[in-house]
Amino acid sequence: MKTEELSALLRSHPALRREVALEMQSGLPQFLLRGGELCVRFLPHKIRWDGDALCFGAPKYEIELVWPFRHLVFFRSLALDDSTPDEPVCRMARETLPEAKRAISAYQAAADALLSARENQGRVAPDQVEACRLAFDRCVSSCGLGKVYGGEAWS
Repeated sequence: MKTEELSALLRSHPALRREVALEMQSGLPQFLLRGGELCVRFLPHKIRWDGDALCFGAPKYEIELVWPFRHLVFFRSLALDDSTPDEPVCRMARETLPEAKRAISAYQAAADALLSARENQGRVAPDQVEACRLAFDRCVSSCGLGKVYGGEAWS
């Protein structure tokens, strides 16, 4: 399993197909341990082009699944009012996209290693999850996406 496949699997979850709007992007998956189980957390949000910038909306949902079983353990709507305009919380200039893609690729490599460990060993160690969290934090910081994912994205 690769991290890029997680979005499609998230979209195929029966409860989420009903609740999450189609125009939402799943965003970067975040991994954490809860009660010894590997969980994956998503903060779906909108992304759109505005001139020469890629604009990121605030997350509309918080979703957490036990991995690899896709058991939904947490779902919360973060939108206070769906009629509120989707103002961007982050803007990424077109010229910064190559650097952002490299940062995302580096994070995906760390996440893929974590998923491989889970598949091959049946579990993951806390230090493996911590290494992935640090890679996530570097990616979010490098891409300037702190307002989408929060300064401390882990609970």
